[in-house]
Parts: sequence; structure tokens; C-alpha cells
Amino acid sequence: MKFCFVSEVFPYRKDGKLIIPGGGEAHAFFLSRELVKRGHEVKMITGRWKGTPKREIIDGIEFMRYGSYSPWFKDSLVVSFKNMAVNTISCFRTLDEAIRTDRPDFIIAPVSFALPRAFLLAKAYKIPLIAEVHDVYKIPLYLKHYGKDYGLLIYPGLLYIWLYNNLPKYADLVETASTQHVGDLLAKEFRVPREKICVTGNGLEIEKYRYSADKQQLIVVLGRLVSYKRVDKAIEIFKQVRERIPNAKLAIIGDGPDRERLMQLAEGEKIEFMGFIPEEKKLMMLQRAKILLTCSEFEGFGIVPIEAFACGGFPIVSDIPTHREVVGKHGFVFRSTSEAVQRILDLLSDEKTREKLAREGRKFVEVTYTWQKVCDRFIQMIDGFHGRISHQRHKTQKRT
Repeated sequence: MKFCFVSEVFPYRKDGKLIIPGGGEAHAFFLSRELVKRGHEVKMITGRWKGTPKREIIDGIEFMRYGSYSPWFKDSLVVSFKNMAVNTISCFRTLDEAIRTDRPDFIIAPVSFALPRAFLLAKAYKIPLIAEVHDVYKIPLYLKHYGKDYGLLIYPGLLYIWLYNNLPKYADLVETASTQHVGDLLAKEFRVPREKICVTGNGLEIEKYRYSADKQQLIVVLGRLVSYKRVDKAIEIFKQVRERIPNAKLAIIGDGPDRERLMQLAEGEKIEFMGFIPEEKKLMMLQRAKILLTCSEFEGFGIVPIEAFACGGFPIVSDIPTHREVVGKHGFVFRSTSEAVQRILDLLSDEKTREKLAREGRKFVEVTYTWQKVCDRFIQMIDGFHGRISHQRHKTQKRT
């Protein structure tokens, strides 16, 4: 089969290294690689990062890049709208070319500004559309957090939230890498028919996640620096840990509009802000770290704790539904700052217990989270769709 992914941004190469900007991008990329391994064809229509070629092939996936991608928080309101207008036109042209040149069996779009473009052309060419939903945003939470991060840009962003929540019900299929909790919200609050929803989950290329017992007194925070990730709370927790364990260090991996404020909070502490880093360096940091700390107020899935387990770290995560379901009984879910601080102190001081828990976590990941299983569920979703279409045609023929 032929699949065509459409998004604002996908992984790219920089100085020969693969850069993966976020969890949704990772899901699409690694799912695509697994599809290619199984003999399917995959194209990715995506915004063009500065310095990246308009066309290239990465791991068997054909990339066609349009326009010029720039994160909203880095530009003024006028420049952001100009970029969005240019990218909208460029995306239509590039996707239209891809469809006419090599008609795909399915168009797949994560729920972003790319989805309306993919939706219109999918309907025009009568190609089934799969909407990928990784989170469900509610307007009160959106205004609370993104108002701090994006200022006036939150108001045009309300249109984005409306599209995000309401367009999936018009897609032919809805794939979520999230937990069943997100699937329930889509069905109950946004009227997505249950038969359209498939929870494929997330996975890892487990062979690349080398388990390491060679650790430092290092805590890692990994993710975009936006207010709902509550990195400020992680810094607060770390400061209390350092009062008892002075040689403890904190590495914050990722970038975003909250970076400047967080750096001010971290001044004078053993905290390193690393920004976006290549995948290989990210794995190296996880292999060095004893603890992965995540304080998010909400998440669609939460792959980072799974990555930490795979590398021999131990995740200490905030008490939200996805963390409880993804980490299960293997990590530590904290309900207060004091609980997180005490658990970190215990594990940094008791290597035998920490190592035992880390090895159990690695086995948990090997059994539960692989891209092969994600792809199996994705193909089952496609087969189910074809089965429903055949059944409907059969019923129609019988009536006539």
C-alpha cells in the first residue's frame, strides 16, 4: 500500500544527525519506517526546516518539504501569519503534486494546521483520510498555559484548538498513539464514532536503546519547554534534592518559549539547558541518568518515561491518567513535591534498589512497547476499515 503523511514538521537531518522535534513526529517517523520495512511506500509532506533539502529519502521514506517552517514562539505575530499563509499555499501545491504523481491509498495527518489542508485534498481526490490525535486539548487548559507561552498568539490558536477537537470526526479513521483515555474523550466529548478510533500506542526501536548500569548522579528532564510541562516544578524538586545530595546534577533537554524564565529560576544551580539535541546524544544522556523526572500537567501518551526505562533509568512522573497507565506499577507516580523529592533521594542513595527497579523496567518495555506491535495494530486498523467498506458495499448491492 501507499501512505502519504502530511504535517507541519517532521524529523530532519542536521550535521548528519537525525533530529526528532517531538513525540508526534517520532510516532509518525518510526511507524513509517516499520511500514517501509514491510514493503509499503511512504511519503512525508512536511514544512521545510532552514537548511534542509526540498526532497530527500531518509530510511526509505520519501520527504517532500514545502515552504519554510518556523516555530510560532520565535517570530512576531505578523511574521507568523505570513509564514502560515505561505506554508498553506506551498503545502497544497506539494500535496497535490504528490497525489497526482503517485496516488496514495491513505492520507495521514496529525491534528495540526496541516489537517485542514490534508482534509480538503483527501475529499477532493476521494482518498481515505486518517487523523492522528495525540492529545485532546480543552480550551480552559489551553488558555491557562499557552497564554504564558505565546501571548497574543493564543487567540488565533483558538481556531487551531477548534479544528483539533472537531475535524477528527469527519476523518475516515482516527489513530491515536495515546491511551484509551484519549479515545474515550474523542468519542464522548467530540462525537468521533467508536468504530473509527484505533489506539495504536507508541513504541521504541528497542535495539537502539542500550541498557546502561554505568550511571551518574544525574536527573534528566526531557521535553518541550512550555508551561504545561511544569519544568519549573522539576527545578524546584531538584533544588530540594541538592540540599541533601550536593553532587546531584540536572540536565534539561528541549527548547521552547518558557526557556528564558526557567533559566532565571535555575541560576546558580547545577542545571544544564541543552536545547534540542540529536537522537544519539539524547540516548547517551538517558544512559547516564539515574532518574527521569516528568512533571507535566497533561500528556497524550508520555513516551519519555518508557525511553528512560529502556536505558536503565527510573521514571518519577506526575500523577496524571496517561502516566498512571503508561508507567503502570513500574515507575513512581508522585502526588506532591515532597513525595518526588523523597523518592529521588532514596534512589540516588540506594543503588542496589534503583538497579533492581531499572532492570524490571527494561523488561517491561521489551514486552510492551515496540514499533513492530504499533505497526501490527496500525495494519489491523487498515484491514478493519477495508472490511467495513466491503461489508457496506455488499449491503448496498443486496438492497439494489
